[in-house]
Amino acid sequence: MNETSIAAAQKRWLHVYDAYGPETHCLRTFRLPLALEFLPYHLLLVAATESARIHYLDVSTGAIVAQHKTKMGPT
Repeated sequence: MNETSIAAAQKRWLHVYDAYGPETHCLRTFRLPLALEFLPYHLLLVAATESARIHYLDVSTGAIVAQHKTKMGPT
């Protein structure tokens, strides 16, 4: 939502860091993330995972909005 945090798709989970470097969150519901995208008009963080799922996270509240299975393998 602003330049104070960074999301990184690492080996096993999704990690969120603040602007100074320390880790603020480790989201274990996003298992094996492959790609991330921030939708600024909707304040959503979208993650595609190896388990063929797409997750939508509301960054203003921190709640998972939706999870969809693509049924087409890893994205």
